[in-house]
Amino acid sequence: MLSYISLHQRGWQQHSYVTLDGVAEHAMLHLLSQNNYLSNVVMCLDHDAAGIEATGRLAEILREKGYDRISCMQSAFKDWNEDLKAQHGITPIPAQEHSNATKHEILMTYAHVPYEPERWRKGEKLPAAQGLVVGCKMARGLVTALVDQGDVHALMIGAVGVGKTAKFLYPNLEYACASGMSFMTTDTKGDYWLPPVSKERMNSNY
Repeated sequence: MLSYISLHQRGWQQHSYVTLDGVAEHAMLHLLSQNNYLSNVVMCLDHDAAGIEATGRLAEILREKGYDRISCMQSAFKDWNEDLKAQHGITPIPAQEHSNATKHEILMTYAHVPYEPERWRKGEKLPAAQGLVVGCKMARGLVTALVDQGDVHALMIGAVGVGKTAKFLYPNLEYACASGMSFMTTDTKGDYWLPPVSKERMNSNY
């Protein structure tokens, strides 16, 4: 923790910090339970295989607890102390990447947003992250949207009946409305405006 704060001194007193017992979640959850005003969690674990895997696991635990503002920072070398050593001219231990795609890499690439269109239509818990819904994760009956916040374009190609409209267009229209994005869409067959879909969206609170 001290190495991280030494490297990121600007405004450090405005944040709360906790060191983990290895990669266990108990200290983190205790701090959050005792400070209900905390809602934004940034994980700064070691830049090695164990730290990368633990970041993904801890993010899953946080989402199950209702936290949706989760991000992570990685040291350039194995950990923040090694970064501090490098800054003072001491040879650091290099970072160790994970051999396979991990939950951590998914976390780093996409915003994880609880997909709750029923609440969004009532103006409740509207998402702050803007972008394109490119996938989802399902666990315990809850759906988490994977949102690409980059300046991207997407082309959806698929045969009739594979779900282009229901599984890609509809979720992205819902998300665009909820997060305040502008969009333009055309539907030459008019399926989107057939009842009850049009009535449901026109009566929403977007």
